[in-house]
Amino acid sequence: MWFRQLNGLSNLGKMGMKINLPVLVLAFFFLGKANAQERAFIHHLEVGPMLGRVQNWDNSLDNRTNLSIQNYLGVKVDKHHAVGISVGLDTYPGINLVPIAFGWRGFLDHDKKVVPYAGLDIGHAAAFLNRREKNEFSELWYEGGLLLSPLAGIRLKTKSGKRDYSISLAYRRQQAYYFEGSKSDGISIPGLPPGFSSLREEAYIFNSLTGKLGVFF
Repeated sequence: MWFRQLNGLSNLGKMGMKINLPVLVLAFFFLGKANAQERAFIHHLEVGPMLGRVQNWDNSLDNRTNLSIQNYLGVKVDKHHAVGISVGLDTYPGINLVPIAFGWRGFLDHDKKVVPYAGLDIGHAAAFLNRREKNEFSELWYEGGLLLSPLAGIRLKTKSGKRDYSISLAYRRQQAYYFEGSKSDGISIPGLPPGFSSLREEAYIFNSLTGKLGVFF
């Protein structure tokens, strides 16, 4: 008897939302080139800890501290707004994800030395940094999922103007999935990858409070 078993650590289940990131990347880079004389670029590099909790097999919770690195490349729409793409690295328990997200940044006042700003990142993560284990009988792998991260911070302007510094605080929600499949030659079951007789899936949702130090170039 063939079967598919679906397990999740979240009641929300898996969201099938996918974002066409290559189209977004091309659109914003072409936008920047076409308006290079009118709009400046923003390059913002950040690093900091992610604080959250992780659920154990017995449903108990442990505190966790992980690392997040993010590189944001944006185009100024006007004096107070910028849009762009961010690429980074998020390290979670047992899994490392590479998020690629569309990001908006809004600055309150560019004429002050201390500039409050806010932002929002929405995207999807890749799990290619995690080893995919497979043999004749089974296959194990991870996949990333939806990323959502609102943030707020301050930009500290320097006298030289070549680079500014930042301090930010963000909420970061990241989905990830673990798959464990049993394989059998010549098997084709609807809803399963070719050659799989069963597939177990675990869905994870990481909710984190992230504090970062950064540099605007």
